[in-house]
Amino acid sequence: MEPALAGATDSVWWMLRVVARRLLVLAAVGLAASACGAATTPATQVSTTPHAPTYKQVLLAMAAEQSVHMVVEGATGVVEDVRGDLAGDVAGTVTLSSRVAYQFYAHLIPAAGGQLGTSVYDFVPNSQLAESCGCHLKANVCAAFPATLQTQSGLTADALAELFTPEGLTHEVTANAPAMTVGGTTIVAQQPVYIFKGSRLELDVPYGSKLPVRYVRPNGNGETLSEWGAAGPITNLAACK
Repeated sequence: MEPALAGATDSVWWMLRVVARRLLVLAAVGLAASACGAATTPATQVSTTPHAPTYKQVLLAMAAEQSVHMVVEGATGVVEDVRGDLAGDVAGTVTLSSRVAYQFYAHLIPAAGGQLGTSVYDFVPNSQLAESCGCHLKANVCAAFPATLQTQSGLTADALAELFTPEGLTHEVTANAPAMTVGGTTIVAQQPVYIFKGSRLELDVPYGSKLPVRYVRPNGNGETLSEWGAAGPITNLAACK
């Protein structure tokens, strides 16, 4: 949690918070880069194929982007289709099964006097989810989670930003894989990519790019990454406006 900035205006607090998040991520990137050095290129490489970027270059490119679109496919069949941006706004759809799904939106509101503020987490269930939960939820009607419920469920704006924004993803990769090297090439979404591997994680980076198109976790769950820098603007759900 950031220290209170007594007397600061909301706008100044917000700018400082964003800058602080960026500096923390970039500092982590620097530590990771110093730990791993330059990533090696594949042993066998066609002369016309561009050289792979270094792990440091990939991390810096990820952290510097304004937004990203992520599609996460879990082993249990849950699919998360989410967009996140530099400001920490996150919105998307989570599909729990073939018929059960919900939409959500999260955003942090700075408090007066530069305090940490409160999170907005709005939730819109589809008819199947509303019917099956046996609770107060109504189909396609916005439900605002109070701060206590956000904390209990882990659905705060900050927590979601760590999962679904460019900086949050970069922070996760850096923390879990201080070093990565190129371990070969493959085809992802019809694109030839370099496979960066380290700490049982994988980043697939297309030839001639520094931004990955896929992130694979140790449990095998894959995240498709697209629309780097072009996934915004991210606004609240239509049912919640």
